[in-house]
Amino acid sequence: MKTPFKQERLDHVSNMIEFLRSEYKNSENHHIYIPQTCNLVPKRYQKTYRLSPGEQSIGIVIKSDQMGHKNFGGHTPPLAALHMMLELAMLHPFDSLNAGLNWPDDVVVNHKAIATLFTEAVIEQGKIVGILAIVTMHLNNVYAFSNEYYHTKASARVVTEEEVDESKYVASFLKKLEEMHAVWEIKQYPQLYTEWKAKQAYLNETITFFHNIGLVMRGQILDFLSSGNMILHDENGKNHTVPYLQIQEYAQKNR
Repeated sequence: MKTPFKQERLDHVSNMIEFLRSEYKNSENHHIYIPQTCNLVPKRYQKTYRLSPGEQSIGIVIKSDQMGHKNFGGHTPPLAALHMMLELAMLHPFDSLNAGLNWPDDVVVNHKAIATLFTEAVIEQGKIVGILAIVTMHLNNVYAFSNEYYHTKASARVVTEEEVDESKYVASFLKKLEEMHAVWEIKQYPQLYTEWKAKQAYLNETITFFHNIGLVMRGQILDFLSSGNMILHDENGKNHTVPYLQIQEYAQKNR
Protein backbone atom coordinates (compact mmCIF):
# COMPACT_ATOMS: atom_id res chain seq x y z
CA MET A 1 0.00 0.00 0.00
CA LYS A 2 1.39 3.37 -1.00
CA THR A 3 2.20 5.58 1.98
CA PRO A 4 2.27 9.32 1.17
CA PHE A 5 4.92 11.57 2.64
CA LYS A 6 3.95 14.44 4.87
CA GLN A 7 5.47 17.62 3.45
CA GLU A 8 6.43 20.47 5.73
CA ARG A 9 7.67 23.82 4.46
CA LEU A 10 10.02 25.77 6.70
CA ASP A 11 11.50 29.24 6.63
CA HIS A 12 15.03 28.35 7.65
CA VAL A 13 17.17 25.48 8.91
CA SER A 14 20.65 26.17 10.26
CA ASN A 15 22.12 22.65 10.13
CA MET A 16 20.03 20.07 8.28
CA ILE A 17 21.36 16.88 9.87
CA GLU A 18 21.11 18.30 13.38
CA PHE A 19 17.58 19.43 12.59
CA LEU A 20 16.54 15.96 11.37
CA ARG A 21 18.03 14.30 14.44
CA SER A 22 16.14 16.66 16.73
CA GLU A 23 12.87 16.19 14.83
CA TYR A 24 13.12 12.43 14.27
CA LYS A 25 11.15 11.38 17.33
CA ASN A 26 8.16 13.58 16.47
CA SER A 27 8.31 13.11 12.70
CA GLU A 28 5.78 11.10 10.78
CA ASN A 29 6.95 7.75 9.44
CA HIS A 30 7.32 9.40 6.02
CA HIS A 31 8.20 13.05 6.46
CA ILE A 32 9.78 15.64 4.18
CA TYR A 33 11.14 19.00 5.33
CA ILE A 34 11.70 21.71 2.73
CA PRO A 35 13.28 24.91 4.07
CA GLN A 36 13.43 28.12 2.05
CA THR A 37 17.00 28.55 3.21
CA CYS A 38 19.54 26.26 4.85
CA ASN A 39 23.05 27.03 6.06
CA LEU A 40 24.80 23.68 6.41
CA VAL A 41 24.42 20.16 5.07
CA PRO A 42 26.72 17.21 5.82
CA LYS A 43 29.25 15.72 3.43
CA ARG A 44 31.23 12.49 3.58
CA TYR A 45 33.96 12.03 6.19
CA GLN A 46 32.31 14.23 8.83
CA LYS A 47 32.63 17.36 6.71
CA THR A 48 30.01 20.01 6.04
CA TYR A 49 28.97 22.06 3.03
CA ARG A 50 27.70 25.62 3.29
CA LEU A 51 24.87 26.35 0.90
CA SER A 52 24.62 29.54 -1.12
CA PRO A 53 21.51 31.20 -2.59
CA GLY A 54 20.11 29.08 -5.41
CA GLU A 55 20.82 25.74 -3.75
CA GLN A 56 17.99 23.67 -2.29
CA SER A 57 18.31 21.18 0.55
CA ILE A 58 15.52 18.72 1.34
CA GLY A 59 15.42 16.66 4.54
CA ILE A 60 13.69 13.27 4.59
CA VAL A 61 12.73 10.98 7.46
CA ILE A 62 11.64 7.40 6.76
CA LYS A 63 10.78 5.01 9.58
CA SER A 64 10.17 1.36 8.70
CA ASP A 65 10.80 -2.10 10.11
CA GLN A 66 11.38 -3.16 6.51
CA MET A 67 14.97 -1.92 6.66
CA GLY A 68 15.95 -4.85 8.86
CA HIS A 69 19.25 -5.60 10.56
CA LYS A 70 22.22 -3.47 9.55
CA ASN A 71 24.14 -6.62 8.55
CA PHE A 72 21.30 -7.92 6.37
CA GLY A 73 22.38 -10.43 3.75
CA GLY A 74 20.78 -11.20 0.42
CA HIS A 75 21.09 -9.99 -3.13
CA THR A 76 19.68 -6.49 -2.71
CA PRO A 77 19.37 -5.52 0.98
CA PRO A 78 16.37 -3.30 1.81
CA LEU A 79 18.60 -0.43 2.93
CA ALA A 80 20.66 -0.56 -0.27
CA ALA A 81 17.44 -0.57 -2.31
CA LEU A 82 16.18 2.42 -0.31
CA HIS A 83 19.38 4.30 -1.07
CA MET A 84 18.99 3.42 -4.78
CA MET A 85 15.41 4.66 -4.63
CA LEU A 86 16.50 8.01 -3.21
CA GLU A 87 19.17 8.39 -5.90
CA LEU A 88 16.71 7.67 -8.70
CA ALA A 89 14.32 10.29 -7.33
CA MET A 90 17.18 12.79 -7.01
CA LEU A 91 18.24 12.15 -10.61
CA HIS A 92 14.78 12.66 -12.10
CA PRO A 93 14.64 16.50 -12.13
CA PHE A 94 17.85 16.57 -14.18
CA ASP A 95 16.93 13.95 -16.79
CA SER A 96 16.54 16.59 -19.50
CA LEU A 97 20.11 17.75 -18.83
CA ASN A 98 21.55 14.33 -19.77
CA ALA A 99 22.38 13.60 -16.15
CA GLY A 100 23.61 10.31 -14.72
CA LEU A 101 24.55 8.78 -11.39
CA ASN A 102 28.07 8.92 -10.05
CA TRP A 103 28.47 6.08 -7.56
CA PRO A 104 27.77 6.12 -4.67
CA ASP A 105 25.64 9.25 -4.12
CA ASP A 106 25.93 12.02 -6.72
CA VAL A 107 24.03 13.13 -9.79
CA VAL A 108 26.42 14.44 -12.45
CA VAL A 109 26.10 16.54 -15.59
CA ASN A 110 29.18 16.95 -17.77
CA HIS A 111 31.23 15.18 -15.07
CA LYS A 112 30.24 17.68 -12.39
CA ALA A 113 27.98 17.05 -9.40
CA ILE A 114 24.60 18.77 -9.68
CA ALA A 115 22.89 16.99 -6.77
CA THR A 116 24.09 14.98 -3.79
CA LEU A 117 22.58 12.51 -1.34
CA PHE A 118 23.60 12.06 2.29
CA THR A 119 22.09 9.35 4.47
CA GLU A 120 22.29 8.44 8.12
CA ALA A 121 20.79 5.26 9.57
CA VAL A 122 18.96 5.36 12.90
CA ILE A 123 19.97 2.29 14.92
CA GLU A 124 18.20 0.60 17.79
CA GLN A 125 19.66 -2.58 19.29
CA GLY A 126 21.54 -3.43 16.12
CA LYS A 127 18.48 -2.92 13.92
CA ILE A 128 17.86 -0.11 11.46
CA VAL A 129 14.56 1.53 12.36
CA GLY A 130 14.84 4.73 10.35
CA ILE A 131 16.79 6.74 7.86
CA LEU A 132 17.67 10.42 7.75
CA ALA A 133 18.31 11.54 4.19
CA ILE A 134 19.35 14.89 2.77
CA VAL A 135 19.12 15.75 -0.91
CA THR A 136 20.94 18.89 -2.02
CA MET A 137 20.28 20.28 -5.50
CA HIS A 138 22.38 22.97 -7.17
CA LEU A 139 19.84 25.01 -9.10
CA ASN A 140 20.44 28.75 -9.55
CA ASN A 141 23.80 29.20 -7.89
CA VAL A 142 26.91 30.05 -9.91
CA TYR A 143 30.40 29.02 -8.81
CA ALA A 144 33.06 31.65 -9.41
CA PHE A 145 36.26 30.45 -11.07
CA SER A 146 38.07 31.09 -7.80
CA ASN A 147 35.61 28.89 -5.88
CA GLU A 148 36.98 25.54 -4.70
CA TYR A 149 33.97 23.76 -6.24
CA TYR A 150 34.20 25.37 -9.69
CA HIS A 151 35.75 22.29 -11.31
CA THR A 152 33.69 19.66 -9.44
CA LYS A 153 30.14 21.02 -9.17
CA ALA A 154 27.59 22.39 -11.62
CA SER A 155 24.17 24.01 -11.32
CA ALA A 156 21.08 23.80 -13.49
CA ARG A 157 21.42 27.51 -14.22
CA VAL A 158 24.97 27.11 -15.54
CA VAL A 159 24.08 24.05 -17.63
CA THR A 160 20.95 25.59 -19.18
CA GLU A 161 22.51 29.06 -19.39
CA GLU A 162 19.40 30.60 -17.88
CA GLU A 163 17.72 30.97 -14.51
CA VAL A 164 15.58 27.96 -13.68
CA ASP A 165 12.29 27.58 -11.81
CA GLU A 166 13.46 25.98 -8.57
CA SER A 167 9.94 24.96 -7.57
CA LYS A 168 9.64 22.77 -10.68
CA TYR A 169 12.83 20.89 -9.82
CA VAL A 170 11.65 20.33 -6.26
CA ALA A 171 8.21 19.19 -7.44
CA SER A 172 9.79 16.79 -9.93
CA PHE A 173 11.90 15.25 -7.19
CA LEU A 174 8.95 14.91 -4.80
CA LYS A 175 6.75 13.25 -7.42
CA LYS A 176 9.45 10.73 -8.34
CA LEU A 177 10.20 10.07 -4.67
CA GLU A 178 6.58 9.06 -4.05
CA GLU A 179 6.66 6.82 -7.13
CA MET A 180 9.94 5.12 -6.26
CA HIS A 181 9.08 4.73 -2.59
CA ALA A 182 5.91 2.88 -3.55
CA VAL A 183 8.11 0.40 -5.42
CA TRP A 184 10.35 0.00 -2.38
CA GLU A 185 7.40 -0.50 -0.03
CA ILE A 186 6.21 -3.54 -1.99
CA LYS A 187 9.77 -4.89 -1.87
CA GLN A 188 10.50 -4.74 -5.58
CA TYR A 189 14.20 -4.32 -4.84
CA PRO A 190 15.42 -5.92 -8.10
CA GLN A 191 13.43 -3.34 -10.09
CA LEU A 192 15.12 -0.49 -8.23
CA TYR A 193 18.54 -2.08 -8.71
CA THR A 194 17.98 -2.54 -12.46
CA GLU A 195 16.91 1.09 -12.94
CA TRP A 196 19.71 2.35 -10.70
CA LYS A 197 22.40 0.40 -12.55
CA ALA A 198 21.12 1.59 -15.93
CA LYS A 199 21.64 5.20 -14.81
CA GLN A 200 25.26 4.76 -13.71
CA ALA A 201 27.36 7.20 -15.76
CA TYR A 202 30.76 5.57 -15.33
CA LEU A 203 30.19 1.84 -15.76
CA ASN A 204 33.14 0.42 -17.76
CA GLU A 205 34.94 3.75 -17.45
CA THR A 206 38.31 4.35 -15.77
CA ILE A 207 37.95 6.57 -12.73
CA THR A 208 39.87 7.97 -9.80
CA PHE A 209 37.98 7.04 -6.67
CA PHE A 210 38.47 8.53 -3.22
CA HIS A 211 37.70 5.45 -1.16
CA ASN A 212 38.49 6.94 2.20
CA ILE A 213 40.45 9.75 3.79
CA GLY A 214 43.97 9.55 2.40
CA LEU A 215 43.20 6.56 0.16
CA VAL A 216 42.88 7.07 -3.58
CA MET A 217 42.11 4.23 -5.97
CA ARG A 218 42.25 4.37 -9.76
CA GLY A 219 40.83 1.77 -12.09
CA GLN A 220 38.03 0.61 -14.36
CA ILE A 221 34.52 0.03 -13.02
CA LEU A 222 33.70 -3.52 -14.09
CA ASP A 223 30.28 -3.85 -12.51
CA PHE A 224 27.79 -2.75 -9.89
CA LEU A 225 26.45 -5.74 -7.98
CA SER A 226 22.84 -6.17 -6.91
CA SER A 227 23.95 -5.17 -3.40
CA GLY A 228 25.12 -1.85 -4.85
CA ASN A 229 28.78 -2.72 -4.30
CA MET A 230 31.23 -1.62 -7.00
CA ILE A 231 33.77 -3.92 -8.66
CA LEU A 232 36.88 -1.87 -9.47
CA HIS A 233 39.76 -3.23 -11.56
CA ASP A 234 42.84 -1.29 -10.46
CA GLU A 235 45.96 -0.33 -12.41
CA ASN A 236 47.82 -3.33 -11.02
CA GLY A 237 45.30 -5.77 -12.41
CA LYS A 238 43.59 -6.50 -9.10
CA ASN A 239 39.83 -6.44 -8.55
CA HIS A 240 38.34 -4.74 -5.50
CA THR A 241 34.81 -4.95 -4.14
CA VAL A 242 34.02 -1.53 -2.74
CA PRO A 243 31.00 -1.36 -0.37
CA TYR A 244 28.06 0.73 -1.58
CA LEU A 245 26.58 1.79 1.73
CA GLN A 246 28.87 4.26 3.45
CA ILE A 247 26.15 5.88 5.50
CA GLN A 248 26.71 7.12 8.99
CA GLU A 249 24.90 5.59 11.94
CA TYR A 250 22.99 7.47 14.61
CA ALA A 251 21.82 5.88 17.86
CA GLN A 252 18.49 7.50 18.70
CA LYS A 253 18.14 8.14 22.43
CA ASN A 254 15.17 8.79 24.69
CA ARG A 255 12.61 7.74 22.13
